[in-house]
Amino acid sequence: MTIPRMVGLLLALTVVGLGVVVIRVDEAAISQRIQELQFRQTELRRQLWTQEMELARLRSPEMIRDRAERFGLSTSLTATEKDKAKTGRPAAKKPAAPAKKDTTDRTGRVGRD
Repeated sequence: MTIPRMVGLLLALTVVGLGVVVIRVDEAAISQRIQELQFRQTELRRQLWTQEMELARLRSPEMIRDRAERFGLSTSLTATEKDKAKTGRPAAKKPAAPAKKDTTDRTGRVGRD
């Protein structure tokens, strides 16, 4: 092998070696960036989960009721619903009042008993 061929081969190997080094440096930088983005993604998912839990808590019936009472709005809960909301069980049933007798005649007038 002649000297010019050896110099050419040495130069080609040097270029290939430098190319490999540049590619590895870029690969390391890209890998670091991917890792940073994965950490950021994990943090954002945690924040999203926390905010979804807070939203679910705020949307719960008892929290809505509390905020409505704080603003002076009336809640149309019956005693049974209030007991169920507080204890998780329905209240004991009260006996029903006797039904009133319908005393209207065919013309729609109320008759007398």
